[in-house]
Amino acid sequence: MVASPRALVLAGGKLVEGPAGVALAEDQIPLDSAEHEFTPGLTGGVATAAGNTIVYTPAAGKTLRLHWIYTLSKPSSSVFPLITVMLGSKTICTTYGISKRKKVTAANPGDALVVVLDQPGSVAYTFDIEEF
Repeated sequence: MVASPRALVLAGGKLVEGPAGVALAEDQIPLDSAEHEFTPGLTGGVATAAGNTIVYTPAAGKTLRLHWIYTLSKPSSSVFPLITVMLGSKTICTTYGISKRKKVTAANPGDALVVVLDQPGSVAYTFDIEEF
């Protein structure tokens, strides 16, 4: 007997196992394996000024989905700004540095991905984003 392929899904707030390839109900979300490539994909840079640094703004009518976050202040710096990552008006995290898989969809088409520093510094950032 050959076992049928299985997949993990989030159903009704609980992690459950079910047959792969089966249509999911609306309350079932397939778990992201992080093995997918997204467009535009990895987007990065360095924020240095206090205030907002716009990382990415989607095309008109498009929405962003964030899949992975990485931010880190320059280790040799004497200044470590507090870093806030925002998707539109939604705060995703506030930290001094983070590397985390985090799937978040913007509330509105056109919402930009923004890094906010509370003071000048040198903060490297990379995000894996999807525009749809």
